[in-house]
Amino acid sequence: MSHLKVFRCAAYAFLPLEIRKDKLSPKSKLMTYLGIEQGLKAHRFMRSSNRLFYAPKALFDEEYFPRCKTQSQRRTTHLNKPINEQLRHQEIDDTALPAPLPANPWDNLDRYRPNPPIPPRPSQPAPRPPATPQKPARQAGIPTPPLQQMRPGSALDSPPSLRMQLNPVPTRGSGLQQSGRRASPPPLASPSRLPQHPQMQQHPRTPPSPSGGPRRSERLRRVPTCPGNVYGEQRHPTDIERDMRRTQTWREMTDEQRRSQSTSSHSDHFQETNPGPSPLHSSDDPDQSLGECSEGSDDSSKSAKSVDKVEETLSYLEKHGGVRYLNTLLAAAVPPGSEIPDTCNICEWSFKDIMCMPSAQQKDWIDACRQELDSLRERRVYDLVNPLQGRRVIKNRWVFDQKTDRHKRARLVAKGFSQVEGIDYDNVFSPVIRYESVCLMIALAAQQQWHMTSVDIKTAFLYGELDEELFMEQPEGFAVKGQEHKVFRLKHALYGLKQAALQWWKALDKSMECLGFRRTKSDSRIFILTSSHGPCVIVIVYVNDAIFIGPDRHFTNRKKAQFMKGWDCQDLGDTKEFLWMKIHRQGTLISLEQKDYLRTVLEHFNMHNTKAAPTPLPQGYVPTPNESPENPKHKSHYQQVIGSLLYLMLGTHPDIAFAVTKMSQFAANPSEEHLSKALYICRYLIGTADYSLTYGRSRDGIITYADADWGSVHTR
Repeated sequence: MSHLKVFRCAAYAFLPLEIRKDKLSPKSKLMTYLGIEQGLKAHRFMRSSNRLFYAPKALFDEEYFPRCKTQSQRRTTHLNKPINEQLRHQEIDDTALPAPLPANPWDNLDRYRPNPPIPPRPSQPAPRPPATPQKPARQAGIPTPPLQQMRPGSALDSPPSLRMQLNPVPTRGSGLQQSGRRASPPPLASPSRLPQHPQMQQHPRTPPSPSGGPRRSERLRRVPTCPGNVYGEQRHPTDIERDMRRTQTWREMTDEQRRSQSTSSHSDHFQETNPGPSPLHSSDDPDQSLGECSEGSDDSSKSAKSVDKVEETLSYLEKHGGVRYLNTLLAAAVPPGSEIPDTCNICEWSFKDIMCMPSAQQKDWIDACRQELDSLRERRVYDLVNPLQGRRVIKNRWVFDQKTDRHKRARLVAKGFSQVEGIDYDNVFSPVIRYESVCLMIALAAQQQWHMTSVDIKTAFLYGELDEELFMEQPEGFAVKGQEHKVFRLKHALYGLKQAALQWWKALDKSMECLGFRRTKSDSRIFILTSSHGPCVIVIVYVNDAIFIGPDRHFTNRKKAQFMKGWDCQDLGDTKEFLWMKIHRQGTLISLEQKDYLRTVLEHFNMHNTKAAPTPLPQGYVPTPNESPENPKHKSHYQQVIGSLLYLMLGTHPDIAFAVTKMSQFAANPSEEHLSKALYICRYLIGTADYSLTYGRSRDGIITYADADWGSVHTR
């Protein structure tokens, strides 16, 4: 019988999430109980809109009936409690009213006004107030102090006293008398509640009006107490701060006017030289012992006293705190634009970011900039000339980078996007070595057990001679003193110019031809030195990195030394890294891996903490073109993912070749599904991050495979 409830009683039915308006809507609602629905494990309810509602969960109040017109609505319902513990309506009404609270002496101040009515003549003569000492006459033009309400010598945590006759504010319903005069105040009530003050006792607080109109709350506010505070423990800190600020403003105004009067009266005798105390040592400082330095002392004594004054002031502010202490700390804070740049994006740094670094780090980068300028002067890249009228001057910027060996490098790069085709440049094409050619040469070295050594060509683009006359601004931070208006007239190529790569390629091809090398027809960046017995040395060049490969170690090192005589190079010894690929050689095996670059890609796309996937793409997935409009931001993100995956695929991960090339077909207008599948390839790379591409010696030589199946790609 426990499941049976009183018919038409009140019930708070549970509202499912799908029928609520939002997450802030109530989870239950008051309804009328109509019984149990047949065929369902739910109760039947009627809502306030006379609609039926079914719910399996509800909380019942069997003594309250919402549809009953004679029953008053219950104010409080204790849920999950038996009926005998519920409060009756009469009990609720009796306990709902709060107990009267003692009056707050601070609340009486708002009920008084400065213009009281004429009080009735008392039956007995009022006692004369005690004689007070006469105040000196105030000077003309000086405002009155703002704290006239405070009695001299009174504590900060005591109620202020009123120096004028105060009148209680008439409450609603008090009305006016028939004679037109304002009604006299009602008799005094509870005089013991008023603060014991001689001036406050003459006009006690008016009791609330019997009409029941709105009135001020009589609840005694809890003032925060601060034990040991120098300003007092009972008064509110905001009131204290406001009074102190008003007092300080009044003193500044009076001091300024007095000073101006004194200066005007004695202008013929002296001239004021001190502009005034600094904000940190203002005249209204509580600690008057800080004082100012004497005017007749020498510079050393003045500086010593000023340092002592600053230290004493800071110690005082640190001890007592306050707004001035916070302002002092904010003034000493580091400016927003002076934080250390992010070390993860060194390529995005500017010269201003370098100047914001600490002196130790700043010195290393400044030295890298000086080395770059020294190399420009050694190569005679420019001449410092006056700018020609009507000629375009190209701007430049510093580009910073840090090698894997922690070596800092700075490059002065021209802003070639401002060049005009046909005037500043003509041809710009320069051949670049293919990744397949690099892997093939390394596989050949592993198969034949050839020696591999590398060099780094410093400032490679500076060796190319320009055919056009170009002018460029002086670099930021290193302009020649006294000749800041002059510009560089470029004689050799510089990083950033449109034709810089082509000019370097022409100079490299001419130098390799002088050493007896000839370039291959299939890849122009591979140079071969042959003899009657076959190839002697093979050179692979990618911009400023070169690898020398040959069967004879001594002959290969000799040719490398001849190459380094024509260029300023750094000998890197045995090949350890090339094109962001780490090269490890163990006996007859050579392995290539890109763990560092893969980690960088995963962190850039926030995929380094995701779960690994077993395959490059889900089984049976067939991508379809996107028919929706193009989203430029989404398109840029997708192309970055595909470009990074292509770099890994061409280098050391041929296992993702099909997945990456398939998804790259939708780079023009990708969808959300295409992006999720591209990131799915990243998840596969997480599980294969330790894989490496290994080449070794085999009796069958190098074996290659080709897929010539142009049939259905979905059946592979």
